[in-house]
Amino acid sequence: PEHPSTAVTVNNLAQVRHEQGSFAAAESLYRRALATKRRALGDLHPSVTVNMNSLATLLAEDLGRVDEAEALVREALALDRRIFGDRHEDVASTLRNLGLVLRLKGDLDGAVAAYREASAINRAVFGPEHRRVMRTVADLAGALHARGDLDTAIVLYREAIAGYGRGAGARRQYH
Repeated sequence: PEHPSTAVTVNNLAQVRHEQGSFAAAESLYRRALATKRRALGDLHPSVTVNMNSLATLLAEDLGRVDEAEALVREALALDRRIFGDRHEDVASTLRNLGLVLRLKGDLDGAVAAYREASAINRAVFGPEHRRVMRTVADLAGALHARGDLDTAIVLYREAIAGYGRGAGARRQYH
């Protein structure tokens, strides 16, 4: 029960329960998996922060507990930065989750800042035509739209649409 592989499987079950709309069960399972991973792997392990992000998303989007979610995702972001540095795809993913939580909280300026940083990291890591770049550009456009910056939102929505239309993010072929 304390093995990291068990925790990964518990986390996967939590994801299924989450998708089924069994939010209380999903929360309990996410927390169990997170506690096991922390004991088995320590906080400075990427699997721990992935689990934290999953739990934070559930808390914010489905349970309306945005303050709790924000604290959790900020902790995950700090850990990701310690693990990977500031310019890594996992940092960008956590920043994207922070943007979501802040947007749900009504902190549109904070959401815009998080999405901008996530987009810049993704551009640096993946190049301008990757699906992760287009996702963060679309997220940024949505936050700017909600904030009332319509002209900039239009430009970014068009960039994302054009990128997706060019097949942004087609799977890389490895040799």
